[in-house]
Amino acid sequence: MKNYFNIKCELESCESKIIDEGTVKAVKLEVNDSISIEKIKKEKINLIVKRAIKFTPLANAYVNIAYSVSLETNEEIEKAQLIKDLKEGIMILGNVYSRISLITAQITNESMFGAVITPPMYDGTQIEITDNCK
Repeated sequence: MKNYFNIKCELESCESKIIDEGTVKAVKLEVNDSISIEKIKKEKINLIVKRAIKFTPLANAYVNIAYSVSLETNEEIEKAQLIKDLKEGIMILGNVYSRISLITAQITNESMFGAVITPPMYDGTQIEITDNCK
C-alpha cells in the first residue's frame, strides 16, 4: 500500500429527506458507500466519496452526502494500485467518513429516530468503486 497524504476535502453535496409517515415504529438503515476515481495525474488523485443512507421501509427518507477529496502519494500511482488500496482501506479517508458520520448525526438528530450514527470508516469489502478518470 502506498502512503497517502495532503488530504483536501470539500463538501460536494448534502441531501436529506425524512418524512414521518406516522405508521412506522422501527426502521432498518441501509448504508451504501462509494468512491469514484475522478482523476489520477502522477502523484495526485481526485476522488468523490459518497455515503447514501436509506431508512427501510420508509419511501421518503434518505440522507446522501458526498465529498470531493484530493490525495497525494510520494510517488506516481497506477489506477490498479489505487483500486487495490481503496479496497484494503485507506486510513486517511477515515477523516472524510468521520465528517460524513457527523453530518448524518446532525441532520437526523431532530428526526423521529433521533441521531443516527454511522461508522466513521468504510468497509473495503462492501465499497463500490467506479472509474470516472478523464
